Amino acid sequence: MEGTDRILVESKRRRTALPMIRWPAFLLLWLLAALPGQRPHADWTHDFHAAGDPEERQAVIDALDTSALSFEQLYHALANPPAKPRPDQTGVIRRHTLGARKERFPYAILLPDDYDAARAYPLVVFLHGSVSRKKPTHMMGRNSADPEMIIGEAIQVYPSGWTEAKWWTPVQAANLERIIQHVKADFHIDPDRVSLLGVSDGATGGFYQAATHPTPYAAFISVIGYPGVLQSSRVYLDENVYPINLRALKILAFNTEKDPLYPVENMRYFVDAFRELDIDIELVADPYGGHDLNALKRAMPRIRTFVSETRRATHPDRLTWQYEAGSRQHRNAWLQVHELLPYSERDTRLDALSGMKPTRSHTGMIELARTDNTIAVQNLGVARYSLLLSPDQFDFSRPIRVIENGVEIFQATLRPSKRVLLRYAVRDFDASRLYGAELEIAN
Repeated sequence: MEGTDRILVESKRRRTALPMIRWPAFLLLWLLAALPGQRPHADWTHDFHAAGDPEERQAVIDALDTSALSFEQLYHALANPPAKPRPDQTGVIRRHTLGARKERFPYAILLPDDYDAARAYPLVVFLHGSVSRKKPTHMMGRNSADPEMIIGEAIQVYPSGWTEAKWWTPVQAANLERIIQHVKADFHIDPDRVSLLGVSDGATGGFYQAATHPTPYAAFISVIGYPGVLQSSRVYLDENVYPINLRALKILAFNTEKDPLYPVENMRYFVDAFRELDIDIELVADPYGGHDLNALKRAMPRIRTFVSETRRATHPDRLTWQYEAGSRQHRNAWLQVHELLPYSERDTRLDALSGMKPTRSHTGMIELARTDNTIAVQNLGVARYSLLLSPDQFDFSRPIRVIENGVEIFQATLRPSKRVLLRYAVRDFDASRLYGAELEIAN
């Protein structure tokens, strides 16, 4: 099967017939790519990997004659960023991003004094507590550069949250993604070692981000936090948060016995419930501390080890995503959920998997398990979803099979698509996760 922009698989539920496939007309691109052409432009890879905003990256691609480049050339250029320049300064670097309405989101970077641009560094995104502030400020606190607060050889980033941009909002999800992409553009970051760390309110927000936008992260670290806050009346969520989506990340939770707000006993209830959902979470109990930054200092030795040892699975073979009708939270690595079956056809087995704030919307869930070139899909009430296939995970020279609820709905040999590769490279800015095909499954 030739490389296309998107391959639509129309799966007739409860039937065993093979699917119908509609073919977009992009075959000419592959004929052109097969012909001898000009060598890759020498500067485009530098410009692409130095662009922190997707609009800038798209402009680089728009100016590039991609017909003269093969899929393999493009893939190699995107997967191997050129060397980063030596920064003008180390230590604390203060910056800001711009939101959709051009509002400023200040943040600070703590760059190791011995930073070496030839090495790939872990990145830790630190969400502070006390988020109910009237306006944003640089939250690089006095203690942040304390040697006791340094997380090994990681690059640490300190975004800002405030009343109108709390950590548990889509506005902050978009901001954190922008910050990570800007830091990747300027510094040598290992994309498989990006961690989220939250303290108090930051931990509440971290649970929200980990369950709704996990794709950039390898892990989440909660310090004196409590996911039950997401169920309280003081936290407004524009849509539900489903705990089973926390399967995407490794989680380390650090709580204290004498915390007057979130004692460790309360946290144990959630940890037990999360483990029943097959969520990888470790709880560390501090018998002495209360609800303050001293707890963070005591947690630092374990946090340093956790950050040093934890890597995400670049292309995980198992994925889960529970999706609420109309949600904007639809992506987990190479799985995207777009649309549910009508409420009358919902799968009632999901009623037991309610979210942090149950709503009237119904939900669906996809569970994927990859073995070699075969994807087994357990579909509970989802009408339309996409699978993003990477040449690093699948052998494109052999047929790829999709089996949904025990019925084979797709089997074909795919040719990688430059359009898919470039679209997600621009969007994700992730040199480890590059895709060559997109299968859209429609029930």
